[in-house]
Amino acid sequence: MNYLKKIVLASMMLASVCTSVSAQGRGNSINDGTQDNWYMGVQGGILYNWGSNGSGVRFSRKIQQINLGLLAGKWLNPNFAVQLELTNGGNVNAAAINTFDDYTYYWNSLSAQVDLVANLSNLFAGYDPQRQWSVRAMVGLVADHTGHFSQPEWNAHFPYYYGLSNTAFGAKLGIQGAYRIDKNFELNAELSNTFLDNSYDGIEDDGNSMDGHLNILFGVSYYFGGKQGGSHASRAKASREERRQQAARERATAYRERQQRDNQNRVNEEKVKPAKTVVTPVVEEPVVEEVPYVDTSVNHAKYNLYFADRSSTLNTMAKDSISDAARKMRDWDNCDIYITVKGNKVENSDLFMERADAVRAQLLNEYFVPAGHVYIEKDPMLVRSVSGEKKCVIIYVEEQ
Repeated sequence: MNYLKKIVLASMMLASVCTSVSAQGRGNSINDGTQDNWYMGVQGGILYNWGSNGSGVRFSRKIQQINLGLLAGKWLNPNFAVQLELTNGGNVNAAAINTFDDYTYYWNSLSAQVDLVANLSNLFAGYDPQRQWSVRAMVGLVADHTGHFSQPEWNAHFPYYYGLSNTAFGAKLGIQGAYRIDKNFELNAELSNTFLDNSYDGIEDDGNSMDGHLNILFGVSYYFGGKQGGSHASRAKASREERRQQAARERATAYRERQQRDNQNRVNEEKVKPAKTVVTPVVEEPVVEEVPYVDTSVNHAKYNLYFADRSSTLNTMAKDSISDAARKMRDWDNCDIYITVKGNKVENSDLFMERADAVRAQLLNEYFVPAGHVYIEKDPMLVRSVSGEKKCVIIYVEEQ
């Protein structure tokens, strides 16, 4: 009963710490509307127990012991996750040193493990949401409950052999390789070692201070939100991207203001010229000034997307805006989404279509927006003609 109290108390303390860390991560991150990076999985493989009187058992027999498990966890950020793992395995051992197989016995072990998982690929190579391969390190606390010891006839001659159930505590170290199949499924392989006290194999008076087992597991995991920590972007990287985009917007604004001043100067010069006796008709290119953008409709939700120069790659801020647009579309009973530009016409048709297609793919693939509700419109005047009484979402793509 004391062991069970210790397990419950340790679990409650760890859950409290994990909840605090998770709340801090949400407070300092960008929310993209996913399901907070929870995942579950199954594993299967080999359990090889070591320590005490194992030398009398053939190696081939020990590696035949099957280990099956379930796991569940949550990525707190792109680098660290907390994971709970439950495994059930078979064990084989010898009752005395250098004995033959006639003195072997068997038992089962149910292991509960709470691990801190570190994504070494993100820590040392930087966060990349498109990365498929990753390497992770694991360290954790373990409680192994043993039972179903076999009862051979010779057991009566070995009083130090328990033959009963027992709970052993210890620690775990391991490494895991993972391959992402798609946004929801992942294959993984784990090599870990569990260090336990000397009661694990049912024999304490064998001169050893520690028992344990080596785990070789293969499995598959399912990610509910479709991301491995992807909703928590680096704050430093986001800050640099925001400053770069702000500088790009300022350059675009200065360029438009300079064009407007030059156009106005030409008009003023024409007004002050003296009249001529013979007036020769002069056909001049009309001065086209950009129509100022004014949002006067409460039924049109509008979002601005900015890109790197000549690029159609979606950055972190653009993905966040697309996430907000998809959420607004759902709130407004699956209203239509229009992708266009802010000006009077599209200046670079090829670049606009590349960026618009990237936005449309993000809406369809990441947020499952129906394709029939997403329209790419090269003529912004048609979008402006949409009735103010009709609810719709408008995404403006930058052309710089």
